[in-house]
Amino acid sequence: MMKAGHGTFMAEKPPYDGHKKNITEKSHNFVGIGYYISGKQFRYYEEFLDRYFEYEDIPAEVGIDEPFHITVNTKGETYLYYLVVYREDFPELLTPAQISSKGSYEDFADEQYLRMAAWDMAGIRRGSEYIIPLKFSKEGLYYIQIFSDKKEITSPSSVDTRGKTPYSGIVIKVR
Repeated sequence: MMKAGHGTFMAEKPPYDGHKKNITEKSHNFVGIGYYISGKQFRYYEEFLDRYFEYEDIPAEVGIDEPFHITVNTKGETYLYYLVVYREDFPELLTPAQISSKGSYEDFADEQYLRMAAWDMAGIRRGSEYIIPLKFSKEGLYYIQIFSDKKEITSPSSVDTRGKTPYSGIVIKVR
């Protein structure tokens, strides 16, 4: 049944092939696999991860305009290159018909809330650790994506995240 479940993901065709694209993403270096069986019900789960940093101080929830920070340790292997924070409203309940018609979806919203370039992050680096100060002014879910590079950029220049993998999956709820 697990092989059939995986086969279903791999049989996806564009433009509805989000699971397949995730499974074949070359940057993933960890995977979690799970299943659930109850009577004739079977559920299969695959979670692919990119674990390149160590994180500390990540709150699950913060208040509006409440200052906090997250600590990112690159273990001396790379430098932080770019940080982007996306925001979206809290999800609303869907009808069964809406759930059935849902295909794949992005892991972030279209609303960019904050961007921080390499030279800004170079100024908050202490050894291999970056202590990133944050504060969000609007209720919702905030998705933090962090990119890295082998070389450190300490002064303003052109940056581009095309082709780079975001090595974080941080979500913070703001109320």
